[in-house]
Parts: sequence; C-alpha cells; structure tokens
Amino acid sequence: MGKAKTLNPLTDEPTKKTELTKDFMLTYIKVKGTEEDKKWFKEEVKKYTVEKESRFKEGEKDKGLDLKPLRNEFADRFFPNLNKTKDFFAEVDEL
Repeated sequence: MGKAKTLNPLTDEPTKKTELTKDFMLTYIKVKGTEEDKKWFKEEVKKYTVEKESRFKEGEKDKGLDLKPLRNEFADRFFPNLNKTKDFFAEVDEL
C-alpha cells in the first residue's frame, strides 16, 4: 500500500480522501476551524474511537480511530468534492 503524501493544511487542498490523515485533519481544525468546527471534530473523534489490542504491551488495550468513516464525515463537512469521486469498485462496475 502506498503512503499518502503529506499535505500542509494551510496551503494545500486534498485531491483524495487518503490525504485526509489524522495529522492533516487535526492541524486543519486547529488552524482553520471555528469553535463550532472544533466541537464537532471532538465529537466525531469520540464517536469513531475504538479500543484495540496494544502492539507493544501484551494483554493491554490502546485507543485507535476508525479512520475511514471519520475521513468521510470530515470530507462531507470541509471538502465535499472528495465524496463525489468514484471509488475503485464503482469504476470497475462501469466497465
């Protein structure tokens, strides 16, 4: 799997959802978000926080994010054009 390029939320606009990394979304909200956006983002992160097995401490749990639905919600709110693109399977169906 390829690694998404790192975007600067101050100067760059994502062209695909994979560019909406956790760091990008957090920095975007900190710099460009209103108080309402910040509150919304906190709620969304809580909603998509999951508990998972720790990779480093056997038998312990860590927090993680279900990133795909969080990306979709973030794109809906701030970059709606990203949700209009077709995914791989939709393009295959059109063949």
